[in-house]
Amino acid sequence: MKQMLVNRTPKETFISLIENGQLVEVFIEPAEDQSIVGSVYAGVVENVLPGMQAAFVDIGLGKNAYLYIEDILSKEALAKMNGIEKKASINDYIKKGQPLLVQIKKAPIDAKGARVTLDITLPGRYLVVMPHNDYIGISKRISDPEEKERLKSIAEGLVDAGKGMVIRTVAEGIEAEKLASDYEKLSHVWDEILKDYEAMKGKKGLVRGDVEFATRVFRDVIKPDIERITVLHEETYVQLKDYVEKFIPDVSGKIFYRAPGDYHELDVIECLKRALKKKVWLDNGGYLIIEHVEALSIIDVNTGKFTGKKNLEETAYQTNLLAAKEVARQIRLRNMGGIIIVDFIDMKLDAHKYELVHLLEEETSKDSMKVQVMGITKLGLVEMTRKKAKRSLSTLLEKTCPLCQGKGTVLSEESVLRLLAYRVVEVADTLQGSQLFIKLHPQVYTYVMKHESDYFSWVERHYNKKIVLEKDATLLYDAFVVEGRRE
Repeated sequence: MKQMLVNRTPKETFISLIENGQLVEVFIEPAEDQSIVGSVYAGVVENVLPGMQAAFVDIGLGKNAYLYIEDILSKEALAKMNGIEKKASINDYIKKGQPLLVQIKKAPIDAKGARVTLDITLPGRYLVVMPHNDYIGISKRISDPEEKERLKSIAEGLVDAGKGMVIRTVAEGIEAEKLASDYEKLSHVWDEILKDYEAMKGKKGLVRGDVEFATRVFRDVIKPDIERITVLHEETYVQLKDYVEKFIPDVSGKIFYRAPGDYHELDVIECLKRALKKKVWLDNGGYLIIEHVEALSIIDVNTGKFTGKKNLEETAYQTNLLAAKEVARQIRLRNMGGIIIVDFIDMKLDAHKYELVHLLEEETSKDSMKVQVMGITKLGLVEMTRKKAKRSLSTLLEKTCPLCQGKGTVLSEESVLRLLAYRVVEVADTLQGSQLFIKLHPQVYTYVMKHESDYFSWVERHYNKKIVLEKDATLLYDAFVVEGRRE
């Protein structure tokens, strides 16, 4: 069973996608941090960096957005230019002080500004219209050759000169009239954007935002195979029911309102807690270890408690098949983006390796984000990439540990005491004060008082100083302060 759960609180909008009783994807938008991806802005070029083939654009958000040359020229145009003459330079297309109409491609993250593009796209229910690109494309997930040809013929008859479009997966089997209506609405949106941009007369700022968050998720994610949509917020229910009846009538009878206190079908919060854990157990006793670093994510597959019944190859094969399904679910649920490396258990048979990659491709094809499985490397690692269009679940729900500062480890109590001993001797030998005040993290303080109090008694006798130990919860776990004072 495939169902969706929608809730809204004063703090956030929270949407869960559930398949066969398992949480597979979540969409969260904090009230104070509404996503700007897809929004169209008026900006001015602040700086052009030919060495990076990029430009910084002030769009009125505080941090400058960045614009790469591949977001100015199409891949085809870049490949053609780079293959024939000198490499294309961003200086030939963008100048400092130039006004631009851009669209947010990636939201700002930490100290990094938003990534923007000149190739503006306007997504509808069935189509994505591209006002600056005359390319016509069909979703790769539509596999029937006759259907692809039908949709392409309809698109060619609809599109205006100089514009392009992509037919979305949900358009499969949809009649031409609905596609034409979608195109007409999006063309009207583009006309309004140009009119509003012209009215701004060079000012920087938002020209047009994307649709409201819950509506956007419905537009991009809902498919006819959804069996039930439960909305736990009355105002949102009215809004979404109206949208569904107008644009997704196939599922209009599947959306229901329930009071928040009446819904206990799935403990979503508990599922989210599990989704943030480093270790994920498989049904057969094997497990995954999931780690994140700055540029990529790493998933390690282990047999764990599963010992198998036949031989090592079969044990590895069965665990890897279970792991492949769980890997696809985890990267979708955690919204992992960029490069993903999966270290499956080594297998000898090529047939088993082929089945594993095929299953991984099949499972990741259910993802709403584009996932590419690159195959198995010589070291037996599976390389994957997943489109990074929104913040990960960890970024949304977690913060850097105030104790370890993101390292994942801290100095042991013994190591803290070793460093502290050097500092105490140094201070006691040089300061004239008759007292030494030592501030420690509460847990380290407890350890010191229990195991190492004799050391400080020795310091008091040896240096004729009174030592006062204090707890300080504001200190990092492995930090301390030593200072001398007069009585």
